[in-house]
Amino acid sequence: MLSRYLLFSTTATVQIYVIILRSLGFSGLGLAFAAHLSNIEHVSSLRVLGIILNDKLTAADHVTALLSSGSSMLYAMRVLRSHGTPTTSLQDIFRSTVISRILYAAPSWSGMCSGADHVRLDSLLRRSKRLGYCISDTPVISELFNTADDDFFQRVKTNSNRVLQPYLPQHTVTPPAPHPPS
Repeated sequence: MLSRYLLFSTTATVQIYVIILRSLGFSGLGLAFAAHLSNIEHVSSLRVLGIILNDKLTAADHVTALLSSGSSMLYAMRVLRSHGTPTTSLQDIFRSTVISRILYAAPSWSGMCSGADHVRLDSLLRRSKRLGYCISDTPVISELFNTADDDFFQRVKTNSNRVLQPYLPQHTVTPPAPHPPS
C-alpha cells in the first residue's frame, strides 16, 4: 500500500535521521517509516539550498564550510593584493563574496549557531579587518545576523504576497491620545 503512493528514485535520494535528545521525551521518531527505506543511503549532513543541515540540527557543519571558503578567499585576496589591487577594491570583493556567503539565508540557520560558532565567524571577520580586506566598521557576527533577521521580518510584514503574511497580527494605526486640557 505504501509503495503505491510513495514513488521516488532511491538512487537520487538520501535520508538523514535527526538526533533528538531523550531528555525531551522523544525517541525513535521516523524509524518505523525508515524500515521501508533500507536501500536509501544514510547521511549525517545534507546540503539544502546551499545550507548544510546536520543530524543534530546545529549549524556547525555549515559554519565550518563557510570558514573554509572564507580562508580560501583570503588567500586569493592576498594574491590580488600582491598584483596591485587597491584596498577599496579588496574590501568590495570581501563584502560581495565572504560577507554575502555568510549572510546568505542567515535567518534560516543563524538560530542554530552555538556560541562557539559565533566566535569562529567573528575570528574570520577580525582577521580580515586586520589584513585590511574588511572595512573596520563591520559589526560583529551577532549584529549582522540580527540585522538580517530584522530585514527579513520587515520584508515579510510589508509584502502581502509572502506565505507568512496571513499569520501576522493585523497592523492597526491608533491615533495619538488627545492631550488633557490645561
